[in-house]
Amino acid sequence: MKVMRKFFRKTRERIEEYIPMTLGNLVVFGFLVYLVVVVSQSVYTNYKSNQQIAEEKNALVVMRSKITELQNQINYDQTDEYKEMKAREKLGYMLVGETVIALPPDTVKEKTPDSGLPEVKIKQPNYSLWWQYFFGKK
Repeated sequence: MKVMRKFFRKTRERIEEYIPMTLGNLVVFGFLVYLVVVVSQSVYTNYKSNQQIAEEKNALVVMRSKITELQNQINYDQTDEYKEMKAREKLGYMLVGETVIALPPDTVKEKTPDSGLPEVKIKQPNYSLWWQYFFGKK
């Protein structure tokens, strides 16, 4: 019995030498570490869900604006002016008293230089021209 007591006492002293706390303190420390882990996980989960909610709200705003735009387009498409314009474009309809004039399609004209300004070609490099401007001829 004395040998066992001596063994456990020495073992406890060795453990206390490396870990300077009692068993109760160790349990409290372990519980605190557990609480920190649980709280940090819940905070991270809340952060991610708030980000997802914000993204969904932005998507909802975009969808609502698109719905409004499409409703406006539908309302415009149902007007008499739109129907008349499409009938004129696609079917060639015209009102009484109007005459239709057919014009040739526009052609792209080649770009011509302005005849009023002659084209100046510089044979000297730019630094040489600045040198002449400030200090006279070479």
